[in-house]
This record gives sequence, C-alpha cells and structure tokens, in this order.
Amino acid sequence: MTLLEGIRSGFRDIFTSKTVVSTLVLGVVVYSFFYPAGYDRQVAMRLPVAIVDLDNTTQSRAIVRAAAAVRGIEVAARPADFAEARALLRRNAVNGILLIPADFQRNALGGRKGTLALYSNNAYLVRNAAVLGALAAVVQDAAARIMREEANKAGVLAPALANLAMPVEVVMRPLYNTREGYASYAVAAAAQIIIHQTLLIGAAMLVAIRRQRHAAQGLAGRPALSAGEFWGLVLALVTVCSLTSLYFNGLAFWFQDYPRGHNVPGLIFLTLVYIFAVAGLGLFAGSFFKTPERAMCVLACTSLPFFFLAGYAWPAQLIPSILHWAGLLVPSTTGLPAYVKINQFGASLHEIRSELLILGTAAVAYLGLAWWRLGKGEPGPRAAS
Repeated sequence: MTLLEGIRSGFRDIFTSKTVVSTLVLGVVVYSFFYPAGYDRQVAMRLPVAIVDLDNTTQSRAIVRAAAAVRGIEVAARPADFAEARALLRRNAVNGILLIPADFQRNALGGRKGTLALYSNNAYLVRNAAVLGALAAVVQDAAARIMREEANKAGVLAPALANLAMPVEVVMRPLYNTREGYASYAVAAAAQIIIHQTLLIGAAMLVAIRRQRHAAQGLAGRPALSAGEFWGLVLALVTVCSLTSLYFNGLAFWFQDYPRGHNVPGLIFLTLVYIFAVAGLGLFAGSFFKTPERAMCVLACTSLPFFFLAGYAWPAQLIPSILHWAGLLVPSTTGLPAYVKINQFGASLHEIRSELLILGTAAVAYLGLAWWRLGKGEPGPRAAS
C-alpha cells in the first residue's frame, strides 16, 4: 500500500467508525462547550461570610452595612462570638469571617490603632481570594472614612489628606487573565488534557478495531501494517486532531472569551509536535488491546492522573520526584504548560524550547515503538492438527 492509499485508509477508518469519530471529533466539540459551562460565572459572587461585631458602635455598624452592600459577598451570619463564627467556617457554612473587636471605635477615634481581623478557608483558593479581597476593600473604605471624618474635624480638606496618605496611585491590570476568572486559568489547561485523551483513546481504538477486523476474517493475532498503512494512519490522525486542537484553542476560546492567540504561528508548530507525540503513544498503547471497548475503558481512567502530573490541579513542586520524572513520559505533562505559555502568555518558540525538545523526543520514541509493534504484527497460535 502506498502512502497516499494509507492516508485514504486512515481517514476511512476514522470516519466510518462511529465510536472513533465520536471520540476524536464530536468529543472535542462537545467538551469545548460542556466543560467551560461549569465555570460560566468566572467571578465569585455572593460568597457567605460571618461578621462578629463585638464593638456594636456607630463605626462598627457602618462597616457591617458596607460589607452587606459588596456584590462579591453576602453577610450570612452574625455570630455572638468568634468561637461560633469559627465553627461555621469549619463546617463550610461561611467562607470568611470579619471580626470587629471591642473598643474598635474608641481606639480609632482616639488616635490609637484600631484592629480588624479577617479569616477565610484557604482550602478553596478562588473563594479565599474573593472573600479576603472583598472584606479588605470594606476595611480600607472604613479606615478612609474615619480618616476623613477626623480630618474634617481638624479643618483639613479631604483631597489634601488623600494625597498625603497615598501620594502614588497603584492601578492593578492583569496581563493575561484579564477577567481574573477561574475558567480562564483552568479551562486553558484542561483543554490540552481533553485533546490528549481523545487522541490517545481514538488512536488506540483504531488499532484495536483493525485487530478485531483481522479476527473476523478468521486470522488470529495482530495484523502487520505496511509502511504506507502505518504512516498513512499517523498522518490521518495528526490531520484530524490538529484541526480539532486548533479549533479548541482558537475558535472555542474566542467564543468563551478566554485568553488566546498571542502567538498563532507558535501555536500551530507546537500543535503539530504535540499531536505527533500523542498519536505515537496512542498507537503504541493500542497495540496491547484486543478490543476497542477495552482500550477506551483502560485509557479513560488515566485522564485525572495525567492532569495532576501536569502541575495545574496540584503544584508541580509538591509532586514526588519519581512521579515527576515518570510524568515526563506522558506528552500532556510537557504539552500543557507549553500551550499555556504560547497561547495565553505569548511566549516564543525559543522560550519553550525545552518543552519542544521533550515533545519531539517523545514523538520520535513513541512512533518508533508503535512501528516496531504494528509493523511486524503478531501471529496467533497455530491451530492443532
């Protein structure tokens, strides 16, 4: 079989198998809408907090009213003491606590330091940041209001006081995650795992389907592929999955309004290297399965471990060394951060040269192993005479 015939055969196998085309194409399209749907509201809203007011003065009640007016939080409880509020936080009934101690107003108006305490549950990083940020804004507003009131009593104009207290205005502008949302961070990384797993499973299923078809002809073992068949199958897989990957990282991200497109030529080059590596791994893994159903069941279970190994759901610095080095055998471990650097941060190919080197080595190694397994085939047991 020539290479051109092999490519035609590869495309035919992909698009005539409902299971494979559903995995490689429809699965990516569905996930590009289904997965981001859970993070549709990127900014945390109405997070419950508890306020413990031990002062019960005009100033403390003004702080409570200001907190209730903040959009990101909701005053869900007014415990009588801090112990009760801490119990609510431990039960996850509230996400944060604002403690107004006794004598807060007297200390603040008397020129002494008035202290307000903020607490939150750091197990939920996004909620923690939202709660502390909202409560900190309330505290800063209260401090500014008290300062203005005292300045007015002393005959100092508010604008002059503001310039004296803060001569430099700091403007915070995020460079990449402009909406500061969880989805812009999480989906950009998880998309590469989705691409990885759909291709890994789809490629393995294609090999298993060919073996199943071989068995239906009364032949045992694994069929041997000619060079044209093998490389035609590889190129067909790379073509289809490169297009679905670019769709996810381009059109789908544009539709969802996620950071994207900061280095399009680099993205295309990275996609080709990444897809070749994953296709080689999928074909090599598929040579060990006799049925496509078994390939899907086994490889689907690897999605979560692969995502953890990439260092986004769990900090890479806390992953044991042996797992870190083992994770480099999986293309997604290197490809995931490379995609984020290229597509979201606008890195150059030179800046991800180490990731490209690892992915290129993986592509050569896995395609070589796949050819070693599939090119020679595997004869079945001889029938007894």
